[in-house]
Amino acid sequence: MAKRLRGWGLEMETCRRAPTAKASKALKKAVPEEQSALASRLLLLWAKGTLSATLTREIADLAIQDGAQHQDLVAIAQTGS
Repeated sequence: MAKRLRGWGLEMETCRRAPTAKASKALKKAVPEEQSALASRLLLLWAKGTLSATLTREIADLAIQDGAQHQDLVAIAQTGS
């Protein structure tokens, strides 16, 4: 009887296998074509502790009010406290 993989071992094994054609199509749809540079920088500054979470949300909200329509910014702006 083979040992059942769990946790990181399971993730490592699933990453080694080549994806099927159906899985690769779904993966291409799930990955956005381009990321928002502003959203990436806001999240980086928040992760480093330079910006607070509320300030990050407010900046994203102000960017949307100025006309930015990227999904990443919308998601940041809609986060709660």
